[in-house]
Amino acid sequence: MQEFGQFVSGNWELFLALAIILFLLARTWFGPSAVVMVLASEAVQLINHKNALVVDVRTEKEYQQGHVMNALHIPLGVLDDRIQELQAYKNDAVVLVCRSGARSAQAATKLKKQGFTNVHNIGGGMLAWERINLPTTTEVGKPPEPGKSEPEPEAESGAESESEKSKPDNAETK
Repeated sequence: MQEFGQFVSGNWELFLALAIILFLLARTWFGPSAVVMVLASEAVQLINHKNALVVDVRTEKEYQQGHVMNALHIPLGVLDDRIQELQAYKNDAVVLVCRSGARSAQAATKLKKQGFTNVHNIGGGMLAWERINLPTTTEVGKPPEPGKSEPEPEAESGAESESEKSKPDNAETK
């Protein structure tokens, strides 16, 4: 143990550098600007149940080859110039995607620093999305309306009235 103490005191610069690196890593993973990494299947849940906005930050060519349905295309290189387009979604679920998850992680960090509160990055990006056979499209879709964290309920298709719905199935008519 005494030898370890001598080693540390003789190489204090290295241990200081190690402490700084560990602090910065911890801050990245757990700090206020930490971004939630989600699996592609979890992203589907956010899209379907939380009406999440999907932002695709890949290049135009990559986007045109296939993307998540209704994804808003804002390449990472122009995100700073177009961030005002996303301001209405500041408190909504926002899911970012790129090819592998690296560019979208950068974009997610930028959004968090701009005050977005519910930002997610698809780990593995479109490669992960396609790996589990989730659908893609080449059509330009319509992103969800901002401020609606829950999808709108579907209209009842049956012709039952409210009184018929509340009547037990085995109720006798008199």
